[in-house]
Amino acid sequence: MDDLVAIREAAALVDVDLRATLGSSWSCRAEDDLTITISDGHVSETSLLDPAEWCEMQGAPDDEAHRAADAFDAVTAEATEILRVLGREWPVCRHHDVVLDACEGTWLCPAGAGHDVAFVGELASST
Repeated sequence: MDDLVAIREAAALVDVDLRATLGSSWSCRAEDDLTITISDGHVSETSLLDPAEWCEMQGAPDDEAHRAADAFDAVTAEATEILRVLGREWPVCRHHDVVLDACEGTWLCPAGAGHDVAFVGELASST
């Protein structure tokens, strides 16, 4: 699996979570130039993946698990930031009303002692 494939797979799972939590008009996609685009069907915002995140991916061990974990971290961080630019706080823990973090493919709530919420791509099952 190369980096672009890992990033596209992560973006596809973020897309599932966007549609499940914000509505079917929302989308997340990864482009060949390593940009992430988030759209609500009317307004779109595109951003280049954070170079620090990308550098971590480049230096990670060359195995599928590390590539996938780094891709999830890069794409979820960028998607959350793009949504902020679009005026949305997303995703939000339904128990603590705080924006979730993500680590290695899992949405995490940072409130209190913290807790796992759902795997990326399965956020709808946590509601």
